[in-house]
Amino acid sequence: MNSGTATVVFIGPQSGATATTATITLSATADSTTESTSETVDINFGTITNTGLTGAGGVTRTDNLGVFTISDGTPTDTTAPRVTSIRRRSPSSEVTDADSLTWWVTFSEAVENVDGTDFQVSGATATLAVAQVGATNAYDVTASGGNLANLDATVTLSFASGQNIQDTAGNPLATTTPTGANDNSFVVDNTSPPPPPAPPAPPAPSAVPVVSITAGETINEGEGAIFTLTATPAPATGNPIIVNLMLSARGEVISSGETGSHSFTI
Repeated sequence: MNSGTATVVFIGPQSGATATTATITLSATADSTTESTSETVDINFGTITNTGLTGAGGVTRTDNLGVFTISDGTPTDTTAPRVTSIRRRSPSSEVTDADSLTWWVTFSEAVENVDGTDFQVSGATATLAVAQVGATNAYDVTASGGNLANLDATVTLSFASGQNIQDTAGNPLATTTPTGANDNSFVVDNTSPPPPPAPPAPPAPSAVPVVSITAGETINEGEGAIFTLTATPAPATGNPIIVNLMLSARGEVISSGETGSHSFTI
């Protein structure tokens, strides 16, 4: 109650006692209002009636006012923690052939009782490990081992049905759906062929052959005249050089049938 009255009747002291005591207990009811100053309870004497007291002294009173101060105390935390986000941490790409997968899980406030049994993965037989990252509301969850080395599947992180995560006030994690990002899957691909090797560099261009003709020594009539054709450097295999020569003569050195155009292959 915010106000009221109570009546106390003194019957008399027990045998041998010099005073009679009465105890009044008031219960302070908690409310949701935070006062700028403390709440107080004032107790005043009302009317004092003497119904059986004899003698000339009568009844007097002291301590006319009793004051009790009631504080708000420590507010009670009843807000449950929430999952803020789940993100891929290592590797950062969604498609991977990594043998170890790490997610970064954050909560709305500091939480406790966080370990590998609070999570589970689908799509792989990997083992889970949990490590706190800096503040008490962020954790790395790593999946490794099992069949990850040869796996071709989507691996997804989620909370186990028996998870017992709670905040420091004891409020349990009731909702496991992130309020923000939820990048909780990796696509593990260990069969796609590697990219083709780079094509070989083209060969350096070869030098252009230079063809020269050299006459032989002086001959006598009736002997054969020798001329030498040379290509420097030598042509590549399968790429012969065909040289056309025009033979002509002054005088009657060679027969008319040997003059004219002739083709030679080097």
